[in-house]
Amino acid sequence: MYAMLPEFKKDTLEYEMLINRLKQCRKEQGGIIDSQKGLEIRPIPKHWTNWNKSTEDMAKVEKENAAFNNSILIDKRPYFFRYLYSQYAKKDNNYNSAYENYCITTFGKSLREVLNSSESEEEIKTKDKYHKYSPLLDSDCIMNRICHFMEENVQEIKAESKSLKPADNTFISILKNSNIPIDKNKLKLVYNIYKKYRSEKRNFNKLKNSNGEDMYKTLEQYDKYIRQECFKISSSIQELAQLAVIICYELHPSDSKSFAWSVFGDGIIENIEINRQEVSLVPFLDEKGNIKYLGKNYSLYPVEIIIQELEEDVNGGSESYDNF
Repeated sequence: MYAMLPEFKKDTLEYEMLINRLKQCRKEQGGIIDSQKGLEIRPIPKHWTNWNKSTEDMAKVEKENAAFNNSILIDKRPYFFRYLYSQYAKKDNNYNSAYENYCITTFGKSLREVLNSSESEEEIKTKDKYHKYSPLLDSDCIMNRICHFMEENVQEIKAESKSLKPADNTFISILKNSNIPIDKNKLKLVYNIYKKYRSEKRNFNKLKNSNGEDMYKTLEQYDKYIRQECFKISSSIQELAQLAVIICYELHPSDSKSFAWSVFGDGIIENIEINRQEVSLVPFLDEKGNIKYLGKNYSLYPVEIIIQELEEDVNGGSESYDNF
């Protein structure tokens, strides 16, 4: 009903009736809690959701009421529901596919072209019929507007991601430790665990012990288990991180990088610290800057990385921390 409101002007009987029905629903919704105490809750009136037939023997007022109730019939879910329930998405996809084929074979136009610029009388009829029998209500309600906004931006993100190049060697080298030689035997052993990790993580909920209980309560527990298995191959977290980077970034550049970062993230950070630059370029706000981001301009300025030695130990000891 919220999605139906934009279909009518605020001063119409249809709009006022929908508001009234929403109020009734809100009242009954609150009563559902009290139903546990034995109170009876009224069901939604059938004439709200079922088509109201009009027969010849009905009085004029009854016919008018039936027509009015049919004009605000609650028979469709809002468009954004296609992303909440797969059955709605499937139904909507099939519906659009059928109309797409019809428009192409009949008018030589796509469905979008017919909806946006109907010219002939037959095209206008097709457009009206499409909206009338569409399984989802694509009104101008707030949730549908948010949904379309996200659709447009997700498509833009997908288009940009397709044009992204794989990580270059300079970036990958920052994640590795050049002081540690590559041991091919260790790489092969870690690679076998990687294949196991990738397979089991896809079926994480099905990992059970001999008693039929979940083997791991969280993904973090599973990542820790994998890390411990890899420590049997090497005791160096930096070496294991390096091997994981080779697997995820060089051998399988299009795959998820969770094996490297979720399992060996600490080791990768240690490798990055070893490869840090003395001076880095950092973007700062600048009205005349040539870098545009979220409506603001930025320029790159060099920033020196200063390493401070901090001595903080109530017991008299000392610890060193790298602060950037």
